[in-house]
Amino acid sequence: MDKTKLIPLLIIVISIIFVIFYTYCFSGTKNVVIVFHAGSLTKPLLDLSNEFMKEYSDYEIRLEASGSVMAIRKIIEFGKCCHILAISDYELIPKYMFNSDYADFVIIFAKNSMTIAYTNKSKYSNTINWNNWDLILAKKDVKFGFSNPNLDPCGYRALTTIVLHELRVNRHILSKLIENCSNIKFIWLNNNVKVIVPKNFEIKSYCLGKIIIRSKSVELISLLESGVLDYAFEYKSVVNQHKLNYLNLPEFEDLSSFDLENYYSKVQVVINYGSKFERIITSSPILYGLTIPKCAYSEINKIIPFLKYLLFEKGFEIFEKNYQEYLSTFIVINKSNLPKEIESLFKNKVIYVSSYG
Repeated sequence: MDKTKLIPLLIIVISIIFVIFYTYCFSGTKNVVIVFHAGSLTKPLLDLSNEFMKEYSDYEIRLEASGSVMAIRKIIEFGKCCHILAISDYELIPKYMFNSDYADFVIIFAKNSMTIAYTNKSKYSNTINWNNWDLILAKKDVKFGFSNPNLDPCGYRALTTIVLHELRVNRHILSKLIENCSNIKFIWLNNNVKVIVPKNFEIKSYCLGKIIIRSKSVELISLLESGVLDYAFEYKSVVNQHKLNYLNLPEFEDLSSFDLENYYSKVQVVINYGSKFERIITSSPILYGLTIPKCAYSEINKIIPFLKYLLFEKGFEIFEKNYQEYLSTFIVINKSNLPKEIESLFKNKVIYVSSYG
């Protein structure tokens, strides 16, 4: 073929390819839904999103995991926006977002419990039990970890679980170890305890090999599996997803029981102490909540199909397969503030309505 004829042909082919690429990438044919979520929701939300995108080929679900406190700070501190915020402690939404007018409702939809994960390689795994685990974790040759309480609810719940255990067994071995190894303070007032976590929370250098901290609890799993850690404070759903051994804690310690809410409230954890993000967390049963930040209200109609899929179609089934238990009755905080498009999803659905504050 004459080269003079070939060059225009190549130009035409390249132009067509460019137009197709541009149309696919930039024309907005995909409905993109961005979800900021707790690390412990990674597996069920990934499975749910994949199933959803099979049925709704015009959607792209983008998941962004972090500690729940950090997920909120992305919105209120860094100015980012998401379409759905789903976190492991629903109370963080009103505590951080209501007064600042970033959100004004919460749908409480799932629950969990605390446990201590380990492997067959973990030291003393053949002797640890629900009564002596504080003694085991305090041993010099044992390494354990929990997530940063200032960023992740599983971190401040680990501290709560430790306190509830020490109240039951009447010894303060593990809390004293943490005090000696960090700048966390435990203030014991009879049967009520306040735990202070400074904004610049850190583990002291001489304890770095003993206690290991990560920004979210799921990041401890690989350290556990590789033998870097012997034990890690985790949610039971995450431990089951990774098929790890775990210690079945009593309800008085695992934050799973609605009936023990008053008992759990004996423990308060002050996170981000000394900063503008300082909040007092009164310990309570583990309940997951979601909201749509106000910055996403203009795209509410795009969000509805995935939200409906999550709450009323496949969410229950997929979350249960991932050991993440749904509530039989959703609890809506500030139902009067629900956008009408979301309120319509609850038609003929049983919900419990509450208010905050």
